[in-house]
Amino acid sequence: MTFRPALRLMVALTLLMAATPSGATFLISELQLLAYGDMLLTGTAQSGKTWIACITTMDGKQVNVKKGDYVGPKFGLIQKIDARGIHVSETVQLNFAEWVERKWYWPVVSDQSLRAKCRWTAAPDKKWNNPAHFRD
Repeated sequence: MTFRPALRLMVALTLLMAATPSGATFLISELQLLAYGDMLLTGTAQSGKTWIACITTMDGKQVNVKKGDYVGPKFGLIQKIDARGIHVSETVQLNFAEWVERKWYWPVVSDQSLRAKCRWTAAPDKKWNNPAHFRD
């Protein structure tokens, strides 16, 4: 039996939209809908032992992220944030049955003119300190 392309697409979309077997739902952040080339890591900040990062999208919107948040289209999990950037791990499919974890480092943009004045909205009650080598 042969399927028409439209029917194949409909079946694929139905499978994607179906609930997971456990009944769990996954929220997709706006940063997961963007390619890494459409975002800039424009700053990091620290309060005590807590680090957050500021990502600016190509349309100028700023989003604060923390350890455990997801970025990029391949479920990139933020593992660690430090003064110079963030450590991301992704699970990438090699072929039909093989998956591999890819870890990479996303540095803060070095050009001072591109670094935005980040609004640290993740926890406005805290005083966030920008790393000394990124202060203007």
